[in-house]
Amino acid sequence: MFISTILSILLLCSYIYLFFNQRHGLNIISFFLSLITGFCIIIIHLLTDTFPYDLAIITLIGGLLLLYKHRAIFEWKSARMFLLRLLGLAIAIGLLACAFYLLSWLPVPILNGLFLWLCWITVSALFALVHYLSWSSAYSMIDYPKPTDLIIVLGAGLYREKVTQMLAWRLDRAVALYLAQDHPTYIVVSGGKGEGNQVSEAEAMKSYLIEQHVLPSHIIMEADSHSTYENLYNTKQILADRFSIHPRNITIISSQFHVLRALRFAQILKLKASGLGSRTPYAFFDTALIRDYLALMYCYKLLLTIYFGLLFIFSILETNPFLLKLLGVAN
Repeated sequence: MFISTILSILLLCSYIYLFFNQRHGLNIISFFLSLITGFCIIIIHLLTDTFPYDLAIITLIGGLLLLYKHRAIFEWKSARMFLLRLLGLAIAIGLLACAFYLLSWLPVPILNGLFLWLCWITVSALFALVHYLSWSSAYSMIDYPKPTDLIIVLGAGLYREKVTQMLAWRLDRAVALYLAQDHPTYIVVSGGKGEGNQVSEAEAMKSYLIEQHVLPSHIIMEADSHSTYENLYNTKQILADRFSIHPRNITIISSQFHVLRALRFAQILKLKASGLGSRTPYAFFDTALIRDYLALMYCYKLLLTIYFGLLFIFSILETNPFLLKLLGVAN
């Protein structure tokens, strides 16, 4: 339990650090390590057959810090509805975890272990959701990062050949960063042509940037991609052809719910980059958050497979101690 306490304190410190919107140390590796920290705490409590009070308290604190940091959302009806939907989801996951825990007390061998396993999976999902929200929030509220040589703006759909409101907010964030630089900076606009569109996302984004007084010669188009991975993969190829020396300081700009997944793909492609998040319309913010949360977790499918496998083994052995005796006899 001492190890669990130490890990919990470290996790709490990370949430407090995120609350103050510090950009130093805000990267995909830190996100991954702190996520692993939470999972380790859960495994420790499973092995010791104890309730994860420490992780529950830290998750609650993380959620309260998020609410306080974004307290302005209570002023708008659409934002309050978004918050209620998100809160409803968190409560549903919590109740589901309680239901699985109660079912794990059924005197049915193996089946009780399966219910305990499902309980710990839902607990993990709730923790990971708050963790993801905390990091996404930080990316949306940090100041502009260190001097940037290249800005990559990811596409987000068009409406009547014009950028959507969500994409416009991404581009506005890019323009503000571009204008804040004291040296020539390039902006890569990335996005292909969707079904029924006459122009690509990249072309519409370039037109928008020019209207915002960005020099056309500073805009690079990547107009063939149809996914986040393709956005960054194609951009990497363009950079290799265009620049003899790879830009040292790259910033990827996307909606705040999407930045972590973009940075994960950049990590996979060995494209070293920082991230900035932009606003998202509240009407479908919760849907976008959950979709990208699940997609980001899928990016760590090997980790989750190992983690869920350990949870399964320990849950079965915890609820069926006779298996340990059988294994002992077998040995």
